[in-house]
Amino acid sequence: MVEHDFRLVASRTALPAGVVTFHVENHGPSTHEFIVDETFYRADALPLQKNGLQVNEQSARLHTADSLSAIRVGTTRDLTMTLTPGHYVMFCNLEGHYQGGMRFAFDVTS
Repeated sequence: MVEHDFRLVASRTALPAGVVTFHVENHGPSTHEFIVDETFYRADALPLQKNGLQVNEQSARLHTADSLSAIRVGTTRDLTMTLTPGHYVMFCNLEGHYQGGMRFAFDVTS
């Protein structure tokens, strides 16, 4: 997984259920987050806060699986989690980043 303004680049759109490790590289030019939510929404249709610049992480239709915050430019961090079958969206929710295109959908299969 590579993050940079304003894209998330992943190598796969489907994963088997179970333990998965996301290797997140921030190629900059700014700090980013990495949030993984289970939802039925498309990547470009998550509910937004009233400011229209960030995803409403409190929405009952989003279920945060896990996240990393403050991934600085030039750093790499790993996020290991157990995923169950479903539809997921990963995104950066710093102001304007999601709307700028930092989002990616994937499915987890049994």
